[in-house]
Amino acid sequence: MSARAVGAYVFVLAGWLVASAEAVPLGFAVVIACLLYAQGVRMIWVEAKENQR
Repeated sequence: MSARAVGAYVFVLAGWLVASAEAVPLGFAVVIACLLYAQGVRMIWVEAKENQR
């Protein structure tokens, strides 16, 4: 697994951790989690497209 793929999974994990944190206000946590999830999924998708070549 490449470093970029590992970074993508770290973004997804960070999104999950922010969403599950009770210390962060819910609305803020949802927005940050969605942004982190989206970035992680985009990175995974780009990695998959490059691996097809």
